[in-house]
Amino acid sequence: MKPRASLVVLVFTLWVMTALMGCALPMNPGPTPTQRPAVELATTKPLPPDRMAATSFIDADRGWAVGEVADGGGSLVQRTTDGGRTWEVLYADGAGFPLTDVCFTDALHGRAVSSSGTLVGFIMATTDSGRTWAEQHGAGPLLTVDFSDLLHGTVEGSDGDSPQHPITLITGDGGGTWDASHPQPTRSGIQAHPADPEPTAEAIRPFLPDWMRRGW
Repeated sequence: MKPRASLVVLVFTLWVMTALMGCALPMNPGPTPTQRPAVELATTKPLPPDRMAATSFIDADRGWAVGEVADGGGSLVQRTTDGGRTWEVLYADGAGFPLTDVCFTDALHGRAVSSSGTLVGFIMATTDSGRTWAEQHGAGPLLTVDFSDLLHGTVEGSDGDSPQHPITLITGDGGGTWDASHPQPTRSGIQAHPADPEPTAEAIRPFLPDWMRRGW
């Protein structure tokens, strides 16, 4: 075959293949995946209301929630960095007491208190945003904690005695030492009864014998 004829055949063959490919049906790529909202992609959800004991926020986005791992006990700490839309579990201890309150003073330092519900409770502290916790002080069941800064804080609860008595624990050194005081009971339920007036002679005269009445 002559070179010119070979070139014509090659061009014709390429043209036929191009035409056939253009007529082929396009492949179906399948449905476009739908993106889910970020809140649905979170691996954890906020604690349900019956297991969330307290929250502490240091700004509009960053906050912590404490409660119990499951019905019946365990310490659980969750954190949010988007104002509560999504949460992550930072700490879970199935053998610990349920946490009853929490207070963070900055992004790293926080305090929490726990209660067995009967006679025991602990003050716990974290310095790594809630990933690890150390017990600072043991007492009776503890209910509230409040720190105004890294050093000064107040915890309230019961003293663990039987019967229980209210107790207030105060620290000025970041929890190194705690001073305990027992609030005095109020007298709101005690009514004062004025003393009965002294009886007069006229009041007791009818009850005296005749010989005594004649002498009065």
